[in-house]
Amino acid sequence: MARPGGVTFLAILEFIGGGFCALFGLLTIAGAGFIHSLTVQNQGAPAAGMGSFLAMLGGALSVFFFVLAAIAILLGIGLWTLKNWARIIVIVFAALGIVMNLSQLLHFTQAMLPGLVIGLAIDGLIIWYLLKPNVAAAFAEGQARSASA
Repeated sequence: MARPGGVTFLAILEFIGGGFCALFGLLTIAGAGFIHSLTVQNQGAPAAGMGSFLAMLGGALSVFFFVLAAIAILLGIGLWTLKNWARIIVIVFAALGIVMNLSQLLHFTQAMLPGLVIGLAIDGLIIWYLLKPNVAAAFAEGQARSASA
């Protein structure tokens, strides 16, 4: 059985998301270094501590973005190659997204409502799609193919 088109689409979205996370990680490193150099140049030695703290915070944030990028790219590869573990992890992440969006509905502003509804719909569609019998069968066949190889 060939890879379903929706799985290909989700894998490509994971690759794109991983690329954006990696880009944010690089921008965070550059931004932290830029803020540190500005702080030291404009404020002198007393502000160097604050500049170092901001650089350290930027470094930690960049590591976070790089970890997210690695996770997204691994999930993209897993979906692309029809690994069932990737399907399960994407389902779990989508379920966590639903829980987070529902918790935000408890104290939302009117401007947040469209984004929350769209997020709930997208996460619900991802779960529904990946649980469809033909999609699950494609992953089971992909798993069996890789086990026999």
